Amino acid sequence: MLDFRAWGDRASGKVPLVLLHGFGGSAGDWSRIAEALSKDVPILAFDLPGHGASLHLEKTGVKASASAVLEALDKLSIPSFHLAGHSMGGAAAALIALQKPDHVRSLTLLAPGGFGPDIASGLLASYAKATTLQELREVSAAMHASANPPSEEMLQRQLAMRAQPGQVEALVSLEKRLSKEGKQGELDRDVLAELPMPLHVLWGDVDSVVTFSQTDDLPEGMTLHVLRGCGHMLIDEAPDLITQILQEITG
Repeated sequence: MLDFRAWGDRASGKVPLVLLHGFGGSAGDWSRIAEALSKDVPILAFDLPGHGASLHLEKTGVKASASAVLEALDKLSIPSFHLAGHSMGGAAAALIALQKPDHVRSLTLLAPGGFGPDIASGLLASYAKATTLQELREVSAAMHASANPPSEEMLQRQLAMRAQPGQVEALVSLEKRLSKEGKQGELDRDVLAELPMPLHVLWGDVDSVVTFSQTDDLPEGMTLHVLRGCGHMLIDEAPDLITQILQEITG
């Protein structure tokens, strides 16, 4: 089963919030946000397949992540949940909502994969291969807005995760499947917009990985939150704003 981190009181009877990280990340990416939100709602954040403590799982990628999360939630006896995902985790969250629409109370997608064909595959390839603190700092800075440099906490967490035997190799392999020649698989945004739960999309207007233009002509049924002056790494760049938005959605 997927490894996860939990915050708050799961026995409270409140509907939990499930958090999914992006490519190359881990459940720990959500720590600051989860700690703040857990005062009001139980939180579960998963290490997705091929990442961190779930590195051992052989099947990786968006579809595999969605299936693994659903399997874990079933084993944890969690039939109903709020759901938020960033980047690759956003694409996985969308698939979960499409597969189990009656189980998802709200869906929040942070710069999700799959909203358009273009993706900065070269940048992601460099990110996958980074193993030193300096390499991580340089490539992460390119994924953040210039005004929001990567936090030392994030860089150290990434460095520790990549020290695991096989972690970098797993990321390199996964990146090659996620994007080919600057293109990614696409979700049907119109079908997503017809889902019964509230659907919120958060996007930085200077995103260098999946461009902000992918929010053009969003279908009715999606609420767009523009994070001004933010790049792709929204969890690290704007944790307080994301916390506020998620509090309003899950409250």
